[in-house]
Amino acid sequence: MIFRIAVVLYFSWFGLCCLTPLVAKSVFNIGNGTGLSVSVLMILYMIFMPKVNAFIVGLWQKKAGRTILSVLGVLCILGILVAGGITVCMIKACHNKPAGSETAVVLGCRVFEEGPSLMLLARLEAAYEYLEKNPGAKCIVSGGQGSDEPISEAECMYNWLVDKGIDNDRIYMEDRSTSTRENLQFSMEIAQREGLNKNFAIASNGFHCYRAGMIGRSLNISTASIPGKTPGWLLPTYYLRELYGVIYEWIV
Repeated sequence: MIFRIAVVLYFSWFGLCCLTPLVAKSVFNIGNGTGLSVSVLMILYMIFMPKVNAFIVGLWQKKAGRTILSVLGVLCILGILVAGGITVCMIKACHNKPAGSETAVVLGCRVFEEGPSLMLLARLEAAYEYLEKNPGAKCIVSGGQGSDEPISEAECMYNWLVDKGIDNDRIYMEDRSTSTRENLQFSMEIAQREGLNKNFAIASNGFHCYRAGMIGRSLNISTASIPGKTPGWLLPTYYLRELYGVIYEWIV
């Protein structure tokens, strides 16, 4: 009983973390959708465990039932292993530190009327720290303007960094991109045109650095990571979404 209560409490907390972005910022994606679904299923299972277990035992007695349960079991184990492997890769990518001369590329994220979103702010703070420590490094801020954004993500990032004291002649704007792949592809075009270092130090949220590096390698771009800290209440939603993103990149 204590175990069941502990599991219910944990998944109640986890579900709340996935629900908070939806309530606070109207953020709903495959990440918090998955988190909410898993949380509800686990809570219901803990509440009705005896009945569910009895149903599973009954199903196992039938040949078709054993096949279904075996397939589901294999898929669950495979999912856990894949998620664990991706998580290890994410952690390792965060430790792929730049030497200090690389061109910082800040990947775009949502912009609101009041300024950068929390996710984008984490990226900007990481980039700012890198540029302060490495005064010879240049920076490309990369991100277009969505239909629900007041200005382009690149312009928002440019203004934020200049306001923080970074010289504007160190910052180049790329304001056409709509994805991470375009962020890097269009930023490389600027680096080639302006004679910047073609090795990139990617400023993004820590969980995103691995996939960004994967995309960079597919474009023959050498990358290092400048990981930003993601607010804890947003991490479950975006971490889960990133798992799907990495799997998509693997397949594609």
